[in-house]
Amino acid sequence: MVAQFEHRTTPMYYTLQALLSSIHRSESVPLVVEIPRIEHPYEGLTNETCFLALVFNKVKKYESALFFINPGEEGVSKLSLRFVIPLWGDMGATTSGDGNLFISSQTNEEEFELELPSLQSMWTTMNALNNFTCLAKEHRVLQNRGRTHKWLDFYDQYLEDRGTFAGDHVNEGGAPVKIPSKFMSRHEIEADKTQGSFLTALADEEQEARIVQAMRDILSAFKDDLDNVTFKTVYTELAAVFGMDMKQMYKPLIDEKLLMVVGQMEEASEIVDGFLYLGTEWNASHKEELESKGCKYILNMSTEIGIFFPEDFNYMRREIRDNPDEDLLSHLDPAVDFITEARLVGSSILVHCQMGVSRSASVVIAYLMKTYGLTLENAYG
Repeated sequence: MVAQFEHRTTPMYYTLQALLSSIHRSESVPLVVEIPRIEHPYEGLTNETCFLALVFNKVKKYESALFFINPGEEGVSKLSLRFVIPLWGDMGATTSGDGNLFISSQTNEEEFELELPSLQSMWTTMNALNNFTCLAKEHRVLQNRGRTHKWLDFYDQYLEDRGTFAGDHVNEGGAPVKIPSKFMSRHEIEADKTQGSFLTALADEEQEARIVQAMRDILSAFKDDLDNVTFKTVYTELAAVFGMDMKQMYKPLIDEKLLMVVGQMEEASEIVDGFLYLGTEWNASHKEELESKGCKYILNMSTEIGIFFPEDFNYMRREIRDNPDEDLLSHLDPAVDFITEARLVGSSILVHCQMGVSRSASVVIAYLMKTYGLTLENAYG
């Protein structure tokens, strides 16, 4: 839950207090984050600060919703909802060209743009939203596909007069009507880009690598204070490094790569105590972390990531693209043998790809199944 405060006198504290005292016992709240600004398609709602809560139903775990909540006040324990958005399987979260978060729906082409206080909150929120919308998609929780999200009826009592459930508004006759979105649809935005309204530069591979490395260096310097690092912070530091306004020339590239770098910064996951670690490009590029874990062996399961310390560690690189059609099976036996070799010589090992969630994770699962006789379900869990 992205909810940090030191004293019980903050708007976050009072908001959480009201939220937790008001939600139904069948619901849970895995995420709460402050939203300094929101652009939305609903009339009568101002852009003042509010709080975003991700709420899911513990009975129907594939059904969830976003609650936009007015800041809580001292002595007020009742929830005050501005509006609610059910999460559907056709929705997704991406970053916008200005470093904000877009929540969009393929069905009705509506979009919400959220300004979040930091890169850390951006990464956490985007991941949570995409995880829950993927779960909804898996269970075919789609708009106009039967009765879903009926548990949200409980929260009608907390909606303000000006607030509505997403997509509905009550006219003078009491009948709900659709409020049109103020935003361009996704295909309109893409068309606008091709007409040159966005000043961008296509970076060659060498320039892209320099920009990504500069972002890594910047975030490393702020690693202990990521909750206060914003896109503006990074753009300011990049301008100092390159001596130019990088936002104007490389905004799409930076917005795309920056959250990837933030996501890589988590410490490598310990899969087998003191021996097997699963990680990212970031983990593979940080010598101090590797040495602290006793990793003398490194297994690189990627085509796009090089060898960082060839003189200091024992490497194997299996060149696998991050592509569903890639032949992963032909790489499993050599990779598993390399992990086994590390264990036999008494070394820890880091297995990594770019993000540590697909190619490298598949190899780790294969090793656990072969070495410990685990089922796929148990190895994955």
